[in-house]
Amino acid sequence: MSSSSRSSHRSAFAVIQAPVLYSKQLNDAEKIIYGHISNLCNEFGYCYATNQYLAELSGKSLAAIKRAIKKLTDLNFIEIHHCSKGKQDERQITLSQFPQSIE
Repeated sequence: MSSSSRSSHRSAFAVIQAPVLYSKQLNDAEKIIYGHISNLCNEFGYCYATNQYLAELSGKSLAAIKRAIKKLTDLNFIEIHHCSKGKQDERQITLSQFPQSIE
């Protein structure tokens, strides 16, 4: 990994919790997107990345990111919170503390 790519990421690894990793309801790209969110949550306990940023990070389309975020939310693997920051609405994504069990 080059120093320039290292500086654009908060840590050198991402954690994909076992229920997410082994979920038969998620495809591999959705699991990788979860990993990116997990990595970005390391500093503050939440991720405020936009769909555009996640698309650039993962090499996926905006539509694929929107579907992945919805599916991860519907499966209770992540939670979405909206916070007002001045005139802007900031989305905060957090990892669920107790993801549902694998089916």
